[in-house]
Amino acid sequence: MTRQSQKRLITVDEYHKMAEAGILGHKDRVELIQGEILHMSPIGSKHSAVVSRIMHLFVTTFTDKATVQVQGAIQIEKYSEPEPDILLLKQREDFYYNQLPQAEDVLLLVEVSDLTLSFDKDVKLSIYAEAGIQEYWIVDINANQILMHSSPEGNIYKEIKIMTREDNIHCDHFSDHTFLVKDILG
Repeated sequence: MTRQSQKRLITVDEYHKMAEAGILGHKDRVELIQGEILHMSPIGSKHSAVVSRIMHLFVTTFTDKATVQVQGAIQIEKYSEPEPDILLLKQREDFYYNQLPQAEDVLLLVEVSDLTLSFDKDVKLSIYAEAGIQEYWIVDINANQILMHSSPEGNIYKEIKIMTREDNIHCDHFSDHTFLVKDILG
């Protein structure tokens, strides 16, 4: 008689208990993706600079309209708590003090990709689409472009636009505020 091994998935609650117990610490660069604790790639100077540029543009533009969160966590369902590079969130008085943002709180989610492009385009994209996150940008710093995803359906986005350095870009939720892609990419 042979016995099949099964993977034991970690829930968001268990993930938090591991942190509270000291199993996971602040210096551990990990995130919970589909029930698995995954190491995050190191952040290089280009990645850091693009995140800082987006943060600056968003904070100065959306200060009274939305909450900008940088490399913060978002809880998606029972088994995922990714930490995207930038979240543009609905404003709340408590700044999400008592609860992490949920998918319905997200106005725009941005991942900056250099080493993580295939993971962001495949795994994270399907998680974000399935959660109903309305707009997801992948800033591909190697190809100097931004992949804009909108209209989630199932685990895909029906609309994808490729924006290059010469293009203007805007968040669908705030279409009156445009940015130059080159100002994001540097």
